[in-house]
Amino acid sequence: MGSVLLGTYLSLLSLVFALFFSYMVQREIDKRKLMFLLVFVYSFFIRIPTMIPGFENIQIQSRIAEWGPLPVISAILIAVLSNLLRQKDFNKSFKMFLFILATSAVMIVLPLPVSLHPELLYPVISAVTIVASGYLIWSRRKVPDLMFLLAMICFTLAEVKGIVNSGIEFVVFAYTCAHMFLALVFITAREKGGKRRRHFFCS
Repeated sequence: MGSVLLGTYLSLLSLVFALFFSYMVQREIDKRKLMFLLVFVYSFFIRIPTMIPGFENIQIQSRIAEWGPLPVISAILIAVLSNLLRQKDFNKSFKMFLFILATSAVMIVLPLPVSLHPELLYPVISAVTIVASGYLIWSRRKVPDLMFLLAMICFTLAEVKGIVNSGIEFVVFAYTCAHMFLALVFITAREKGGKRRRHFFCS
């Protein structure tokens, strides 16, 4: 019952932030915001099976556990690296994200006899993102960079819940903070940028 409640909460959390980023995209069309909108829509749908009491398809649950976090943490890494490289054209990075998203969805839905264990990449992706965000904070001292760093740390802590043997309360707290920090990335960027800049990524 606890897993159903957790899955329901995380699904609703993803839905709330999907609506928030939908509003952000409507106000200002930007592919970085669109990327995170897709992240939260994706997160909502992959958590639907955990909302169904008695649904115990171990194969689907294991594939979701393996491939589910990939687009989420990859989106943060892509955004941070594009920021680090000062990319004004986000088209290639956005296409890369779409490829990762599609790969994750296909590997979850289709019963392919392939087990690439993508979860082995997650510590590497997290470490690279944290180091890159730390460098940006040190060199630029901008609040949105700090929000990216905190978001990745929270997502990492939430995903290693099985390793640290943490309870549901910790997982809920970590995921909630991660979602809020991602939203604050764009809120603080808009407040600091004002009307002179569209977003801090172009600085």
